[in-house]
Amino acid sequence: MSTKGIFFNRNIAAAVLLSAGLVFTVTGCGEKKEKAPDTGSAAQPVAVAQAPAALQSASNQAAPMTAPMDAKHAIGQKPEGHPPVDASDVSKHQVAHAGLKGQKEVRLSDAVKSKWKDAKVKVVDNVSKQSSVISLKVGSSVDLGKDGFKLKLDAVVPDYAMTATTIETRSNEARNPAVLITLYSGDKAVTKGWIFKTMTDFNSFKSDRFGVELEAPALKLK
Repeated sequence: MSTKGIFFNRNIAAAVLLSAGLVFTVTGCGEKKEKAPDTGSAAQPVAVAQAPAALQSASNQAAPMTAPMDAKHAIGQKPEGHPPVDASDVSKHQVAHAGLKGQKEVRLSDAVKSKWKDAKVKVVDNVSKQSSVISLKVGSSVDLGKDGFKLKLDAVVPDYAMTATTIETRSNEARNPAVLITLYSGDKAVTKGWIFKTMTDFNSFKSDRFGVELEAPALKLK
């Protein structure tokens, strides 16, 4: 074999070995590239599949289902079977908290006004410890000693009743009599309120100096 033949055969062998190395390298790289996405793609579906379940569980715990409110149990309405509320009890509560700025309009007919236009009240001076029974006419006042106090009779209601906006009478008879009086110190009104004949626990007239009781809703009962 000639020298040229030997060199030619060596070049062919080197080329074959180089090609085999390149094929192995390319194949190995290709395998690594194919395995990398397989690992990532297998992990992602697990996280995505679990996220909605966790959110749904938290939502169920945070917002429990409740039954809708029945129309009969709405605010301001009594449910079925609730005992009736006595309007007079509500009136008693409101009267007990009346004051100078909380007085309702007294609305009486002319027939009631003409029949009930005076009253007798007992006044106790808590300082001097003296008491007296005085007669008052509607619209007039009486002096209470030398300290400048006066007591005025504003209205006489024979059968006291209260509506949403007014004070009225249920009848023209003395069934639940009450009088509205005002205490003055000089020309200044100090306190004002109602005095009841029988329902004294609901008297709204309050004074540290004077205690007042209703003796009779008229000087002469008619």
